[in-house]
Amino acid sequence: RFNYSRCVGATCGNGTLDNGEACEPGLAFSTTCRDLGFLGGTLTCSSSCQWNTTACNNIDLCGNGIADNGEACDGAAMNGHTCLSEGFYTGTVSCNADCTVNTSECSGSCGDGTLDDGYGEVCDGALLGANTCISAGFYEGTLACDMSCGLDTSGCTGTCGDGTMDGTFGESCDGTDFGGRTCYSGTFSCLPNCQINDFNCAGYCGDGVIQSGFESCDGANFDVATPPCGDLGFAGGSRTCELSSCTPEYNCLTWVKVNQMDYNGCALDSSSGLWCWGYGDNGNLGDGTLVGKVAPVRVLGPAGMGWMDNVIDFSVGQHSVCAVRTDGSVWCWGANWSGQLGDGGTTNSSVPVRVRGPGGVGYLENVQRIFNGVYSFCALKTDETLWCWGNNGDTQGCLGINSTAASAAYPSQVVGINGIGVLTEVKDLSLSRTGACGGKAIIGASRALVTWGHCNSYQQNPTAFNYLYPVNVKDTGGAVNLVNVRSATNNSGAACAVRTNGNVICWGSGILGNNQPSGDYPFPVAVLNEDASNYLSDVVEVSSGWLLGTFCARKSTGEVFCWGDNNFGQLGISTLDSPKLLPVPLAGPSGAGLMNDAASMDNYCLVRTDGSAFCWCRDDNGILGDGTNTYGHSSSSGHDIVLFPVPVLGSAP
Repeated sequence: RFNYSRCVGATCGNGTLDNGEACEPGLAFSTTCRDLGFLGGTLTCSSSCQWNTTACNNIDLCGNGIADNGEACDGAAMNGHTCLSEGFYTGTVSCNADCTVNTSECSGSCGDGTLDDGYGEVCDGALLGANTCISAGFYEGTLACDMSCGLDTSGCTGTCGDGTMDGTFGESCDGTDFGGRTCYSGTFSCLPNCQINDFNCAGYCGDGVIQSGFESCDGANFDVATPPCGDLGFAGGSRTCELSSCTPEYNCLTWVKVNQMDYNGCALDSSSGLWCWGYGDNGNLGDGTLVGKVAPVRVLGPAGMGWMDNVIDFSVGQHSVCAVRTDGSVWCWGANWSGQLGDGGTTNSSVPVRVRGPGGVGYLENVQRIFNGVYSFCALKTDETLWCWGNNGDTQGCLGINSTAASAAYPSQVVGINGIGVLTEVKDLSLSRTGACGGKAIIGASRALVTWGHCNSYQQNPTAFNYLYPVNVKDTGGAVNLVNVRSATNNSGAACAVRTNGNVICWGSGILGNNQPSGDYPFPVAVLNEDASNYLSDVVEVSSGWLLGTFCARKSTGEVFCWGDNNFGQLGISTLDSPKLLPVPLAGPSGAGLMNDAASMDNYCLVRTDGSAFCWCRDDNGILGDGTNTYGHSSSSGHDIVLFPVPVLGSAP
């Protein structure tokens, strides 16, 4: 038989809970019937050291007033549950019949949409109180509320200390980010408030001092090579200094048209304001005074009230100016001895007066463009009819109204070709701005050129007579009428026109750009290019000055070529070499290089594609509008002259 006296362990009843035994009789245990899946009863340990569940049962104990295992509560026994433990701020909990906690008498909780700041909430849902990204220490963004009713700043951006310099919010640095600034000599660091510590720096962008060789501006200071908008030929505007790089930035008001005669000039800015300069003894400037100005001053409004605004076109005569407003009305000021103000009288005016209607009835209306002669003006209406007033030159027929009257104090309609009917389908007009009066109009679909007045006595096209009414200009050879004209210009001795193919033709008496000295050419001759190797081409506009003997042509590329007399610097070529028998290029702005970006021109002025205006030639009494500074000025025959285009000064805000 086996002797087991020396075997040990796994002996139920030995008082030790051995491996494989659920329990040991006589040893205490904590396991209950509920732990084994019963609702209640008494659990015991069998003699085999296993659970005896015969006394366990499935009778529900909820309601016995004891928070049994598995019950949250039972009756008054809340098992430690309170409103606070259930996530509420105040109130009293109770026990439901199913032994679960009843929180209906509790109130206040994170997420209930009510901001309970007395219980530590700083926000609740969409309620943020007075909190913003800015109050949270950021510069901008959207603040939110998190699940614990605390602030969620994930949608906020920018703060001092984030390592990114936010100059928009007053930071001049952040950590090692100085916004592109460098210390020109020495070093600087960033203070805790995101401002530069420049104690060890001898100069940097942003210190308000221009460091020569490094900066052209700093803060509100600009060097002499960075002039304001007005000094650059613009109507005005502002210049600022870029914060991080100390480079200038311009926001200039541009010019859209400049027009000048031998006593004063005017310019229209891009906000429809009108400015004039030069002589003022007849009220030429429209500023309510009889005092001349060497730089542009703004024209007053009707009757001297406010400003002359909403201007769409203007034209400068000799001592007088007229302007068209957006409503189609015409207003004039200055000398009126020939009735050139169109108000029916002969009294000068230093403020704009409105042009009356034909015969003095009502007012002239529906005007789209205005043109000037020496002492006369013509208005092109929207129906393409032409109306003129002022000096008629008696038998010279300056106004083309088929009349020998000395002048017309009110607008009269230009009559038709050969005096029959009235002139219609007028596309463009040029009036002579020198002693011999008269005009040339482009009419009809064929763009035929017609002429009238005393200037034909010199130009001899179609014949050397004064015409009281329009007649057709003849083309080369004199056999057919001149048609397909894009642009034309007119002075006492000669005239020029641009064909629609871009070539230029001239006729009359003088230097006509055909490489020949001054002579008489009754019919058009072709203008040659600068080396006479071909015709001058790609021209879109031609202009004659108020001084005799000079013409200029503008190409589509923005280049300008001039020919003829140059005794007063009319050619703008930086010298007084005269005459020029072939077109020569106009000098660039302030004499630098050659002009290559002209957008429009008139007389001895032009507007560049960037909206700046420049003038050249004689500058007696500041008629160039450049402030009569000495830059580019010279003298000839007792006159102050400018040899190349200089900027028209501007002062508009």
